[in-house]
Amino acid sequence: MRTGFKKSLTSKPMRVATAFTGVAACAAAFAPTAMAATGQTGATHGGEATNGAATTIEQKEGCSPGTSTWFHVGDGAGRTDICYGYTGTYNNPDWAFTSYCGGNNYGWIEYQYPDSSGTTKVAFHQGTTYAQIPGTNVFDPAFITAVHISGWSGSDTCKPPTAN
Repeated sequence: MRTGFKKSLTSKPMRVATAFTGVAACAAAFAPTAMAATGQTGATHGGEATNGAATTIEQKEGCSPGTSTWFHVGDGAGRTDICYGYTGTYNNPDWAFTSYCGGNNYGWIEYQYPDSSGTTKVAFHQGTTYAQIPGTNVFDPAFITAVHISGWSGSDTCKPPTAN
């Protein structure tokens, strides 16, 4: 009889599961420290020195001073109407816009044309120039349905937009 063999087969999965649980617990405990060292160290956002730490997304009308690194939305008339900073998703802002600039952010923006029932989602990344939304102008803008900022790094800033 091989009773020892049977015993080792039944206890081995339990040891593996216990070891896996221990590794997962350690990873969860050290994740914030590991994330702080992922290349976002030294980035600035809104004038604050950060480590890319997640805070709730913020929206500022008129892009007040200190938001040059934030995600900017242009209205087509050469103005920046709204800026978004930090991380998270801002749903249903419903702002009319024709262009956007990433600043030092990366994420996505979702928008809808006035005559369409569907939405379009495009990724954005760090940059200093405004990307034009196809088919829009100051008289025929698109409308933002959501803005999501995944994170930020570097020091790119948005210059004032040009009229289109």
